[in-house]
Amino acid sequence: MVEYIPLSEKVIHKRNVELLELHKRVLKTYLIQKGIKVKTRNRFFKIYDFEINPDNIVSYFFLPSSIFVRAIIIGGEYLEDHKTLFFKENYGRKRSKHKNRSL
Repeated sequence: MVEYIPLSEKVIHKRNVELLELHKRVLKTYLIQKGIKVKTRNRFFKIYDFEINPDNIVSYFFLPSSIFVRAIIIGGEYLEDHKTLFFKENYGRKRSKHKNRSL
């Protein structure tokens, strides 16, 4: 049996810093696609740096960019409400509609 060895704090922090940088690149690409000016993007990332850090990036990393950008601009409780957003999975089997086949 393999014994569980937890990761060190240093390794976890390094991974979270990498996630933070990746998230910034994704958001920058999203904002460029939306046609946001450079000055506005810089303001957005000032707010981003104030709200998001390596300690809490995991909570926000998997949010869709459109929801995250709105949440961070509105800020406050709205950002906290979307902290752990889970999407409902499509449960059940989809049934196809069969036509009556009569000969």
